[in-house]
Amino acid sequence: VFVIANSGVIAEKTGAALDLYNQASALARHVAVLIGAGRGEPVPHLAAAVEQDETAALRKLLEASSPEPFALRDVLDRFDQFVFESQTIIPAASKALDSGDVTLFGECCNRSQSTGAKLLKNQVKETEWLATRATKLGAYGASAFGAGFGGSVWALIEEERAEAFRQNWEHDYAEAYPERTDAEYFVTRPGPSAFELRLDPDQWSS
Repeated sequence: VFVIANSGVIAEKTGAALDLYNQASALARHVAVLIGAGRGEPVPHLAAAVEQDETAALRKLLEASSPEPFALRDVLDRFDQFVFESQTIIPAASKALDSGDVTLFGECCNRSQSTGAKLLKNQVKETEWLATRATKLGAYGASAFGAGFGGSVWALIEEERAEAFRQNWEHDYAEAYPERTDAEYFVTRPGPSAFELRLDPDQWSS
């Protein structure tokens, strides 16, 4: 089951905070533009660029680019995070789910969480702390989610341990961040996976 922790940090979505919120997606688009310019052929999005060329060659191209209006470090970090997530984390996590390997799935989520926090730079110290503490308390995996710069963290744990884990997680967070009095916690189950609905057109004819 999942134990959810609302950090109590409300993400700002106006002014300068809005620019930071949009930066991750804007950087991904800009990286694709830089790659297209370097190759002399536009690419529709970053995923297409990564599919077409070796990532090492693309990174060298970016290193030699003029990344304005972004800093080169931010451009390279966004590229590295995208490549790591799409080529390493997602395939491994999908394989783990297919085989029922909860431990490996949790490890993938933890690596995604830590790498995203480092390279995307869109988390706050509270959500990073909650994710790290969850794994130390025995969760298979934990990750922040939501809009960034605030929000919540989920932790994956056995149902029989969920309530005790929730209480310990809540207690430790209250000690670490006593000012976050709005933090909330609850246990929940995942819903069904994505599925296709097939409808008979005759049923909808007038």
